[in-house]
Amino acid sequence: MKTTHNDLTVCWLTPDFHAKTCGYWYVVQSHCMAHTAFATLEHLQLWACERGLTLPTLAKQGDWGKIGGEYRTESHLRDADEFESIPGERSRTLSNGDYVVAIIATDSDGIRTVHTLNPNVKGRRVYDYRESRTLIG
Repeated sequence: MKTTHNDLTVCWLTPDFHAKTCGYWYVVQSHCMAHTAFATLEHLQLWACERGLTLPTLAKQGDWGKIGGEYRTESHLRDADEFESIPGERSRTLSNGDYVVAIIATDSDGIRTVHTLNPNVKGRRVYDYRESRTLIG
C-alpha cells in the first residue's frame, strides 16, 4: 500500500529550539505532525530533490514555509532480490530506526515513490548508521 505525503512544511529552527533537538536545524511537518528533520541545509535539499519537492526560501532562523509537491512511500514484503529488481534511483532512507536501501521511482502521474523493504523481511540491507547520517542526514 502506498502512502501519499503532502501538505508538507519546513521550519529553520532558532538556536533555542535547535538546542532542544538531536542536532537538527530543519524540521519538516506533514499535516502539522512531525515528518522528518535534518542537521544541514544540504541534507534537506537532497531529501527534497530525491522526492521531487520544491523548498520555500527561508531567509532567517525561525522562518517556515510550505514545501511544493508531494511524494509517496511504499513498504514491501517481498524477497530482497525481487525488491532490488524495482527500477529507479537508489538511495538510503530511515526505516524503523535503520538506514536502508530506498528505490525512488517516478509513477505514471509524475509523483515519486520511495520504496523500501519492510523491517520483517530477512536479508534487508541495513547501512552503517553514522556513515549514512553523514551522507544524507
